[in-house]
Amino acid sequence: MPAMTMREIVDRLRRERPDAVALPPSEPCTNPRHTGRTRELLGCTGPDPAATVARQVLDTPTTAPATAAPLAEVWQVWREDEAPYGHYVTEAAARQGMVDFWEEDEPACPDYSWDRQTAGARLELVVGGTHSGVYASRHPVYGTPAPAPAAPADRRDRYAAALATAGGFGWDNLVANYPDDAASYRTEADAAMAVADTEQAALRAELARVKDDRAYWHYEVRNADARIRELDTEVGQWRATFGRDALPGALRPPAFPWATLMDTEDLAEFLAEIEHAVATPGATPAEALAAVETACSTWRLIAEAQHGHNTAPGPDTTEERREPHPTEADLAHALTLLNQLPATAATKEPQP
Repeated sequence: MPAMTMREIVDRLRRERPDAVALPPSEPCTNPRHTGRTRELLGCTGPDPAATVARQVLDTPTTAPATAAPLAEVWQVWREDEAPYGHYVTEAAARQGMVDFWEEDEPACPDYSWDRQTAGARLELVVGGTHSGVYASRHPVYGTPAPAPAAPADRRDRYAAALATAGGFGWDNLVANYPDDAASYRTEADAAMAVADTEQAALRAELARVKDDRAYWHYEVRNADARIRELDTEVGQWRATFGRDALPGALRPPAFPWATLMDTEDLAEFLAEIEHAVATPGATPAEALAAVETACSTWRLIAEAQHGHNTAPGPDTTEERREPHPTEADLAHALTLLNQLPATAATKEPQP
C-alpha cells in the first residue's frame, strides 16, 4: 500500500473521526501538537503554541509594553558634591528651599533670582547677580497609585443596622430577605439622624462659644500678666531709689500743705513749737499729741491770715479784685484741709 500524504491523512480523519481532528471554529485550539502547517491543515484557530514558545525563549513580548505615566513630579534641592537638601512638591516651595539652603551657610541677600535651565527642568539660585551653585531639579515619580480607601457605609444604613441589631434582627438578613422591614428601619434611622444632627449643631455652637471665651480670657490674662510685670518693675525702681518701704511722692499727700504759705521766720517758730510740744518733760503721749494739734491749728490760722494779707490788693488798686472761679483741684485741696483739722471738744454755754 503506497504511503499516504499528510493531506490524505487529514482528509481521512475528517471523514472517519471529525470530532478528533479539530475543534469547532468558535473554540480556539490549545493542543500543543497542532503547530505550523498542521494547524492550517486542521483548521485550528487561536494562537500558535510554537510561536508563543519561540517568543518566550527569545524574550520577545507578545504585545508592546504600555508606557507608565508618572504619578507626580517632585523637586529636589541640591548642591554639587553634597547630599540632597530636601524634596518639594511645587516649584514655589523648591525656590524657598533653595533660599533656606543658601542661608544656612551664607548671609541673607535681598536680591534673589532663579536661572531656569534645561527647558525648565532645573533651576539655579542667583544671589545678587552671581550664580550660587544651588540647584533644584524636577523629577517624575513612577509607581502604582495607592488603592482608594474603602467607602464607609452609608450613614443611614449604619443607623438602621444599629436599630435592627438593638431589636434582635440581623441587618444583612433584613436587606436580603425582608426589604419592607429594612425600609422601616431606614425610616426610623432618618428620625434618629435628625435628632443627632440637631444635638451636634448645638454642641458645635457651644464649642465655638467656649473657644471664643477661652481666646478672650487668654488675651485678658496675658494683658494682666504684662501689667503685673510693669508694676513689679516700677515698685522695684521706687524701692531702689527711696528705700524698701517708701512710697512715691505723688502718692504721699503733704501733711501740712498750709505750711508752705509761711515765711522763713514763721516756719522756724512753728517747727520750734512742735519740737517743744513733743519733747515736753513728763508729758504723756496723749498730752503731747494734743499740744501738737493745738500748735498746728494756731499756726495754720496765722499762715492763712498772713497769706491773705500779703495777697490782698493795695490802696492804689483801681480795679476791683476778682476772685477766680474755683477749679476741681481747688475744691479737692479745700476738702483735704478740712479733713486735716483736729477735732475740737464741745464747750458748755455759761449758765445765767
